Amino acid sequence: MPAKVAQWTLKQLDQAFRSFFAALQTYNKQPGKFKAPPRLPKYKHKNKGRKVAIYTIQAISKKALREGFIVPSGTNIRLNSPVAKGKNIKQVQIEPRNNHYVISVIYEQAEPELKQNNRYAAIDVGLDNLAAIAFNFKQKPLVINGKPLKSINQFYNKQRAEAQAYVPNKSAKRLQRLNNKPAYNIGKKQFPKAFVPKEIEGAVVHPTRLTPCK
Repeated sequence: MPAKVAQWTLKQLDQAFRSFFAALQTYNKQPGKFKAPPRLPKYKHKNKGRKVAIYTIQAISKKALREGFIVPSGTNIRLNSPVAKGKNIKQVQIEPRNNHYVISVIYEQAEPELKQNNRYAAIDVGLDNLAAIAFNFKQKPLVINGKPLKSINQFYNKQRAEAQAYVPNKSAKRLQRLNNKPAYNIGKKQFPKAFVPKEIEGAVVHPTRLTPCK
């Protein structure tokens, strides 16, 4: 492991212990806020344990970036990414998820200046209608259907319950595959591209208490 990555691993450990001692201090003063006393952070298994690996720009190949690839130092990863060129990359994070890894590229981008134009959107969040959006200018309101999302969640909960009934071990491959599906379906399949007008100065979101799907 490169020294820069090891330093960030130690920083994560330091933050975990800081959070533990802060929680312990709060627990001693207000134990009613906690269901149980805070516990010391646990170390991962020496061989099987996995934790988020953070690669700063110093631990990423500059030559590969110029070619349009992201190559974390000391790995065989060669990621073809559209943000490799022309972006101010700050970090690359490799995060273990069930039976796969997720690579996140964090880059800095200047926020475009938005002129004051008194164009606003009001958003009402719900379940059957995931969001109803109205505007204070000549623009057709939008209604985003939330029923596909509810259907995905209900079907996932049903499959997970059936899998757990036959497989006590939560790390079983079947459960791992199920855990990967909902986010994919929600992000890739169920939401059509909705036209949202550009140059909206602000948005007002109506606070709604959502009841979990059963």
